[in-house]
Amino acid sequence: MYDINKNISASIGITSVILIVAILLIAATVGSVITETSQEVSEEDINILVEDAIKEITSYIQIKNILGKYYAFENTYALQKIMILITPLFHVEYDLSTLVVQLQTNDMVTDLYYDQQAVVPKGDLFAESNWHQEKENVYSCLISLDTDDSIQQYNILNDPTDMVYLTIDFPQSMYLYKGDSMKISLIAGSGVLRSISIKAPVPINKIVQL
Repeated sequence: MYDINKNISASIGITSVILIVAILLIAATVGSVITETSQEVSEEDINILVEDAIKEITSYIQIKNILGKYYAFENTYALQKIMILITPLFHVEYDLSTLVVQLQTNDMVTDLYYDQQAVVPKGDLFAESNWHQEKENVYSCLISLDTDDSIQQYNILNDPTDMVYLTIDFPQSMYLYKGDSMKISLIAGSGVLRSISIKAPVPINKIVQL
């Protein structure tokens, strides 16, 4: 059974670790700049450096869940669609327009770009009416929680309560079959790189947890 208290504690622990690491990195970076540069470093330069470092660290996206769906294909079943539930870990403005999703298998790498489609899903999340990938190399968003409409109106995650599913329709050349693996990286204009690996399970159920 899913333990919400355990999940909250884990999230708090992750946040604390990130903050500690952020403080150490910022201190180390500032110290390095001051001691290694031969030029005079102004207070303004240090402030800009610290602000950039804080923005980089606090623009952290947490992956909360990954779902996939198998479809019948060429006398077998292939994992063709996945959705990744993400949320920001801090109160920052995270622009989805800057987020690139990179897919990597053993022999192929492709980048997907946000198609500016963020909608509130109706019914089954995997229903065709909720998917809008009419172009190649794009992903869309299904809004799970957005109390101030920042996602739907401005494509901005701005609160730790904001949650969206990144909906990814694999190109046919990257369909996953039982046992296949894929590395997925979330690459943003600013923020910490998030990379995860998924493995296609036995297709006993059409919808699977990854």
